[in-house]
Amino acid sequence: MKNIFLLLIIAFAIHVVNGQELRDTIYYLSPVIINPMQAKERETPVTFSNLNKKQIEERYSLQDIPVLLSEMPSVTTYSENGNGIGYNYINLRGFDQRRLSVMINGVPQNDPEDHNVYWIDFPDLLASTSDIQIQRGAGSSFYGPPAIGGSINLITTPFKIKPGIKVETLFGFQEFGGSETRLNTRKYEAAINSGLIDNQYMLYGKLGKITSDGYRENSWVDLSSYFLGGVRFDKKMTTRFHFFGGPLSDGLAYVGIPKFYNDDQTLRRANYSYWEADNAGKVVTYAVQQKP
Repeated sequence: MKNIFLLLIIAFAIHVVNGQELRDTIYYLSPVIINPMQAKERETPVTFSNLNKKQIEERYSLQDIPVLLSEMPSVTTYSENGNGIGYNYINLRGFDQRRLSVMINGVPQNDPEDHNVYWIDFPDLLASTSDIQIQRGAGSSFYGPPAIGGSINLITTPFKIKPGIKVETLFGFQEFGGSETRLNTRKYEAAINSGLIDNQYMLYGKLGKITSDGYRENSWVDLSSYFLGGVRFDKKMTTRFHFFGGPLSDGLAYVGIPKFYNDDQTLRRANYSYWEADNAGKVVTYAVQQKP
């Protein structure tokens, strides 16, 4: 009797296991595709401004992205080293860049910790940018948590139908007050476009370098940049890859100067890491010069 009962338990266990195996099912769900979309006039209920490729080429030389956008409505910018190359910051409708969603090809660029944007990490990216859209006002969740004051989206499409090579060199002279003017800014760039290959592929590559002494003392920058891109066209799909970066070294200039320094053409170029003033706020009693 015990043997029969044991066999029944084993048979029931095997049946349960087989039943569980039969009930295992694989469900194939349709993929979720997220397409970064730009606002369109008379279609999207948001205030925005666009810069197309031609407008970017007319305005851009070697300045950082915030400086180029300073001409747009409701935008203000400032530069730490004083000449718009290096650490720059942007405000939109009074909101600083930590409250703006900044994207490149729809990919968020805000730092995940403090939501700040380090524009110095994208030197000469504007040379490969075909379109910029600035949306003013709070954005939807698609643009990420920082999109309280607005959003900025850069689209990089440097490909051209016809092959070509571009070599560019720029030199900049800067005034430092009085009669002092010197050559302190340089840019070198080389880019190549493959054109359309076999009616299906296009390739693009660019190398660049920007150097500047800055306006303030010891606020120099040495910015290198690279951009590699490729695109493949299929009947129902277009595949693109973009690989870009900006190795850099620079002299920091993040501490402001005393207000009364602004009226002196020499003192206003000071770059202190720390300073103290007297009670009247008219004489600097202690200051530490920023290291080169």
